Amino acid sequence: MLGLIYDNKAMFEECDDAYEKAIQIDPNNATVLNNYAYSLAERGIELERALEMSKNAVEQEPENPSFLDTIGWIYFKLEDFVKAKKYIEDAIDHDKNDDALLNHLGDVYLKMGNKEKALEFWKKSLELNKSNEDLKQKIEKGDL
Repeated sequence: MLGLIYDNKAMFEECDDAYEKAIQIDPNNATVLNNYAYSLAERGIELERALEMSKNAVEQEPENPSFLDTIGWIYFKLEDFVKAKKYIEDAIDHDKNDDALLNHLGDVYLKMGNKEKALEFWKKSLELNKSNEDLKQKIEKGDL
């Protein structure tokens, strides 16, 4: 929990320290592994380590949409868009009303060269979260 708070405040050194301590205490805690992996992926660092943590979390909870999204997002950051699409679609199968999942899938489609599908998923995401200004700009530009 502390790692997530630091992450949300962009206090990344403290974030990393909190997650590392949590992993020392409980190295197989799926939520800790998932959240830390997502934080690393968002920052574009230690992606291979993030992938291993994410795989561990998904192995423990294979139907958890948040965990599926995380591994998909790591694959996105690694530019393996086929795997990214598969995992994020799996996440959406388990939670069709999560705007972040739809937004991520739109990003994947754009990177795969399908701008039309990207816009479709970004618009679905915006319907669920009308206040997302970054997403509005992405739709207007048709790009990330």
